Amino acid sequence: MKKILCILLLLFSSVSLFSQVEIFKGDSESDSDLLFTLRDEKLYKEDLKFRDDILFTMENSQIMMGDSRSVFDVVYTLREGKVYNERSRMSNQVILTLKDGIIYKNNSTSIFDIIATVKDGKVYKDRGRFTDDILFTIDGDVSDLEFVAIWFAYHKSL
Repeated sequence: MKKILCILLLLFSSVSLFSQVEIFKGDSESDSDLLFTLRDEKLYKEDLKFRDDILFTMENSQIMMGDSRSVFDVVYTLREGKVYNERSRMSNQVILTLKDGIIYKNNSTSIFDIIATVKDGKVYKDRGRFTDDILFTIDGDVSDLEFVAIWFAYHKSL
């Protein structure tokens, strides 16, 4: 019985070791095009290696810079599909709106303000549908908060 429990514990711990999401450039899923790795509420540059490689830490509805969990390092807050600068609650501080797989500018949901579309793990610029329109590919499921961190990390890396 103890052997079975030990084996199960080892199995589950090894599965959690590999529970990460990788983000690739364009339509690629090649290691050479790896942009970021998401694991344990942290977004890393390329492959996760060092603490210095942490771009963002996510907790509750907030995204903090680097490996911080301090309210003083909050750079974005997500509330009801709206992304705010820092810890703001003002509607004029909305920088993105997420709704039904579409990313809009500011506090808009107008077709004219679409800046990206997400479908099947692919993030297309504007309302694009072609392979050339793919900005990046997310290999796995992510929350809206994790997506926001990936979005801003991608745009900072350009």
